[in-house]
Amino acid sequence: MKTFYPTLCVSFALSIILSACNSKNPCGGIDVDVKIPPVIPPETTNKFITLEIENASGIGGEIRQLDIFSYSDHLLQHRNIPHYQDTIHIPVVSQSGVVVILANAFGSFNHQGLYHHDAWNEVSINLKNDNPLLPIMRDMIHWHDPVQTLTSKLKPLLCEIRLRSITHYLGDTFLLESPRVWLESASTYVALFREGNYPPINQEDTSPVFMPNDIGIYTQYPNISLWCYPNETPITPTSPPTKLIMEYELNGKTCKFSQEIHPILANGISYIDINIK
Repeated sequence: MKTFYPTLCVSFALSIILSACNSKNPCGGIDVDVKIPPVIPPETTNKFITLEIENASGIGGEIRQLDIFSYSDHLLQHRNIPHYQDTIHIPVVSQSGVVVILANAFGSFNHQGLYHHDAWNEVSINLKNDNPLLPIMRDMIHWHDPVQTLTSKLKPLLCEIRLRSITHYLGDTFLLESPRVWLESASTYVALFREGNYPPINQEDTSPVFMPNDIGIYTQYPNISLWCYPNETPITPTSPPTKLIMEYELNGKTCKFSQEIHPILANGISYIDINIK
């Protein structure tokens, strides 16, 4: 069994690394290895667009911080808001532009690396730095005049695999001892912005989670959540499906149950019920 040590796919242009958990960063976010002050000061303008922000997470979680990047042909303004705010006014200096919105991306940003909005296409995030309670969410909006209001529905890329129940039909005298579950070939990286289906950039096994009780004659309802990134593309020899694995001890022998989960959709929940016969 593999040990779950995800690393970050680094963009040479952005030099972004993901920050570790601490009191200021509760397990999530984007950081940079060299912190550079903004190289482009905010433009002064009398025209603004209203940006309305919604939490559209399908897996739960709250928004604790927002980062808004406004672009024309280059970065005009980066605004950090250390709380959730559903209405924001952004400056306008041209007839069209792009707005990038991030939630819970704790840390700092390399403004030189983000000079053009298409630099975001090179950014990937790492599962070990995401947090189901404060998931990294994102949106990118291309706009053209005339427009006065933009609506952003922020969605995470995290996927939840929820183990609802376990039942065995081996007989009243059998006991499945020390049951534990994990994900095999889980997607541990994902592109922050992508058109089309999400492929697994990197696949690893997650660490096992032990259930609180052995499994006897009664169905167990552990309600355990395991987390990964989406795997939405067709299965290939180099991109195997993600599987839920359960190991347990039965009469002194280690036994294994496996269930394929495919596709796994971004911002979605897959419910699993295990029946062992």
